[in-house]
Amino acid sequence: QVPYAYIYSVTVNSSSQITVTGYADFKGEYAYYYAIYSSTSSGGSYLPTEGSNWNSSTKLFSVVFSGLNAETTYYFKAFAENLAGLTSISSYSSGTTDGIPPVVEMKSSSATSSSLSLSAEFISRGSSTITECGFIVGTASTLVGGTTYSVTVPAGVEVYNKTISSGISDGTKYYFQAYATNGAGTSYSSIDNITTPTVPYFSSILLTASGQTSIDIEAYINNGGATITAGRVYYKKASDST
Repeated sequence: QVPYAYIYSVTVNSSSQITVTGYADFKGEYAYYYAIYSSTSSGGSYLPTEGSNWNSSTKLFSVVFSGLNAETTYYFKAFAENLAGLTSISSYSSGTTDGIPPVVEMKSSSATSSSLSLSAEFISRGSSTITECGFIVGTASTLVGGTTYSVTVPAGVEVYNKTISSGISDGTKYYFQAYATNGAGTSYSSIDNITTPTVPYFSSILLTASGQTSIDIEAYINNGGATITAGRVYYKKASDST
């Protein structure tokens, strides 16, 4: 009798591996050969895996396909042949390998008293086109309630940047992370932080008269956590209107 073969199950294991289980019924005849055929097109050429001989009338067998391409649909058929030389090949079943999300890391960060400058880098763009990338910024260490700042996905380079100058306060610790999205999902960098410097201010000023024509001014300045780059003293006479 002609044997009967069919695909029992197709299990996607990862972005590069699929396990296919087939079943062959040799109708009481001893098996001669069985295999799973695979193709990347339902109507294309199906290539057999390494088959095996089997000395029983039925057989449930599995084949693990590795080294596959991510986000690709593969088609499978079960094949059986008995000792009489009669063969059977099933209709196809399919499975699509998982996609690979992008990998992104923070590259650098800097701050002024009123702005943040952030830079991130794609370590890998994953298995499909990146559709969105940017940064999440907030004052909570977990970034719960943080603000998302998307940027244009760069072409031809792996680094993207964002300067945030709205809603940034001096003397505040900000947490941030980079993110990127493709067809396989969204990935995030680790969370980092930076503290904006405080606006410098005079903590005290000491005025000392030196004779009739001069005054010594001694000022104590808090630099706000950043280097003072310039300083000036303004004065006027009490009788001046401006």
